[in-house]
Amino acid sequence: MVKKDHILTFKKSHNHKPTSKWQCGNANKSCLQGPDNRGNCPSSSKCQPRRRARTKIASAALWTTLFTLGAILIVFSNQHWLSLLSPGPLSSSHAHIENCATCHSAFNDEKIDWFAAATHASIEENDTKLCLKCHALGNTPTNPHNLANKQLLAISANAQLSELTNGSINQRFAKANLDSTQNEHSCNTCHNEHNRFENLTSTTDQQCVVCHKAQFTSFSTDHPEFKQYPFNRRTRIQFDHTSHISKHFTDKDYSDLAPTGCQQCHLPDSKGENMIVRGFDKSCASCHLDEIVGTNRATEKGLTIFTIPGLDLETLADNNITIGEWPEDAEDEVTPFMALWLKQMPGMTLTLKELKGIDLLDLSEASQKELLHVQALATSVKSIIYDLRMHGADGFIKHIKASTNINSTDTMHLVGMLPPSLIKQWQRQWFPSMMKESTTTNVTSSYLDTSQNISKEKRALIEDNDSIDLTSAATDDDSWFDNILTDSESEDESIDEIDSEHEAEVEWSSEDKAMAGGWYQDEFTLRYRPSGHHDQFLKSWMSLSSSIGNSEMNDLLTALRDENSPGVCSKCHSADISKQGSLVVNWQGNQRDMNQHDFTQFSHLAHFSLPNKLSCTSCHQLNTEAEYEKGFNDNKSSTFSSNFNNIKQEKCSSCHNEDQANEQCLTCHNYHIGNQSFMAMPDELTKEK
Repeated sequence: MVKKDHILTFKKSHNHKPTSKWQCGNANKSCLQGPDNRGNCPSSSKCQPRRRARTKIASAALWTTLFTLGAILIVFSNQHWLSLLSPGPLSSSHAHIENCATCHSAFNDEKIDWFAAATHASIEENDTKLCLKCHALGNTPTNPHNLANKQLLAISANAQLSELTNGSINQRFAKANLDSTQNEHSCNTCHNEHNRFENLTSTTDQQCVVCHKAQFTSFSTDHPEFKQYPFNRRTRIQFDHTSHISKHFTDKDYSDLAPTGCQQCHLPDSKGENMIVRGFDKSCASCHLDEIVGTNRATEKGLTIFTIPGLDLETLADNNITIGEWPEDAEDEVTPFMALWLKQMPGMTLTLKELKGIDLLDLSEASQKELLHVQALATSVKSIIYDLRMHGADGFIKHIKASTNINSTDTMHLVGMLPPSLIKQWQRQWFPSMMKESTTTNVTSSYLDTSQNISKEKRALIEDNDSIDLTSAATDDDSWFDNILTDSESEDESIDEIDSEHEAEVEWSSEDKAMAGGWYQDEFTLRYRPSGHHDQFLKSWMSLSSSIGNSEMNDLLTALRDENSPGVCSKCHSADISKQGSLVVNWQGNQRDMNQHDFTQFSHLAHFSLPNKLSCTSCHQLNTEAEYEKGFNDNKSSTFSSNFNNIKQEKCSSCHNEDQANEQCLTCHNYHIGNQSFMAMPDELTKEK
């Protein structure tokens, strides 16, 4: 209540002095003079003058300022001033940091400038830049969830606006005061250091939902329903759980080999979050290894690589089309591997195009032009065999490099250790006069220009010896020629004797001899038999042909991915269309990058601690009506029908609610999305000098 002497004018009360620091202490009978500037009462009836309220405030401010300045002087004059100034110990993840300037951008400024920096808006931005020297958070590290602006706009456009009454009062209040135009946030918005016993990454639910259009109170009460969780693409390895569990695992021939539980094929990754598939040897080999190596195949066990095409020799002869020596019983067609090589030769692209759809074993109705194309084909096929014979694997490698521009390491896998002795045997059997023929016809090597300098005598010797360097043979130095005549003849005779004795005891087909995998001859054909799972020859050719994607490679890929092709790689390994339009073969199942953070996280390992309450099938229930196999027809990962039903939100909230398990946002969600890693810190080996 306002006192009487405060409302009187100066004329009515001499005691009312607004500029005075003191006022009379006798409110009922104040004197006319009032207290002086020192607070003394001049009246005979002494009273106790009182300070006015504004005087008390000014005095308190003065003493506080003096105390603060004194404390600052004491702190900065102490040799341990940093310890006195620190608000607390660092968290364990940052405990190794000794220099304050590592995280505080203003630390190296003058001490007097610290006060200005503490109130300046740029300090948070500058400190955040220091954080990003160690923490790599993508191209937009300060955006919400580290997402690009385009992604944020798309998410906002799709978000469902909630009613005003939705969400707690704290959420609505915070949202009302949020600057929605500010997309960038500093690190200390959520992370507060210098508190060792607090989790540096802990964030309240209020902090999480304040930015979101869709507001909700808690996970168990009004969290939105899941959408296709946890599957957002088809599996990379084509494995139909429904058919295996209900059909194959119950077959009497395989029931003893069938797994008895999910964890015989699946195990958690190193972080305990995602389930990965065990290797082929532990999960699949007991049933499928024989299928890959061809043990149980009724047809050929090796992939056809090179062959001698069947030709209508009679019609060619009747039309005076000369092709030289050619086996009469050959019936095969040009393979995709040979077509790839042939199209590197001049004019052969047109020849193969003109002969497409023509039965080369019946040329009775072929035109003269088509017969000439057949002659060109025969000549080019002989050139391939000639190159293989004279160069072996090296000729194959040169061809691959010319058509694909890949490095030497990859080409070694693409050749598959092609043995020169096999090529020699193949050429000798079907084209024994090729060396003589090459000097009188246009059957020449596209790679061996030096072959023109080799004499007939030397050429005949090369025909019988695999160890000769053809480049040396083309020189004028004949010393090598005299040294190998006797050795080569005696060596061939001894080998032939051993081979004949062995074949007399055991008669094995060339296919059986290649039981461990590799190259072998089958009549007019050179085949490659898979050596087992993860065969490098098949894997390299499938990866190469899928990545290049031209017409020649597409034909090759189609042959390799045929469901009846030896190795049956495509039976399990699917292919996805990349952003560039080429195919990418999935040689492994889902291999999660440890630095990759999705918006949703789930720890399988944490749930394994509840064996009596949960099992894999508690959440993952088979969808027996799903058309799983059809999802692999178009090579689009987004086209799929999962083997398992989607998991509903109510399944999780039955445990994650306010009465049982944790239901905070960060239990299941990551704030930082994308590839999150740490920068390599410079050391003696990596830092710039």
